[in-house]
Formats: sequence, C-alpha cells, structure tokens
Amino acid sequence: MNEHLNIFLITDENFLKTIVRNLTANALKVTQQIENPSVIWKAWQKENNTYLSISDNGNGNEQEKFSALYDDKKVIGIKSGLGFHLIRDLAKAINCNISVDSKVNIGSTFTLKFSES
Repeated sequence: MNEHLNIFLITDENFLKTIVRNLTANALKVTQQIENPSVIWKAWQKENNTYLSISDNGNGNEQEKFSALYDDKKVIGIKSGLGFHLIRDLAKAINCNISVDSKVNIGSTFTLKFSES
C-alpha cells in the first residue's frame, strides 16, 4: 500500500537542502557505471521522529569510508572527504543524526533522523 502523508519538519531549510543535495550527488556519482542505476528518496515518521533516507544501488563501501560523518577528528584529503565533513557539521547544527548502511556490491542508504524536541 502506497500512502501519501504530509510530513512537517521544523529545521533550517538551507542546511537540510545542502545535506540532501550532497548525499544525492554522491548517490548519482556512484551509480554512473551501474547497469539500471537507482537512487531512492524516502520520508517517514515513527515514534515522534522524522526520517529522510537516500538509497542507491552503487558499489557500496566499507563503513570506515564513511567515518568523516561521525568523527570530528578525521583528517580529510584535499580531493575527498570534504563532502562528508560538510554534511556532518550541517547535520549537527540542525540536531540531525546521520546513519549509513552500506554493503559492498549492493549499495548504500544514508538515513537522517530528526527527533521531536
């Protein structure tokens, strides 16, 4: 059953747009060489929390590759890692938790969790 629900979220619109834009750009990038590429956005509410997810069917990766999303002390290279640092810092600023479920050769799902205050 495909329900259409109105979901309301009070947050900084520009920060959220930047986070979603970066995650979507990453998903599009990793699916460029995939046959039948897929990027799926979802939004739902559960137990006073609002969730947004972006999934792709790219090659996936080891969890260590996403450490810049969680670790403030993670050193970034000039050519890579800056996007995850930006996403992490913007998410912190709007009280959003990010989790990643990535499986090699299957794809990745980034989930944003907003708790009701």
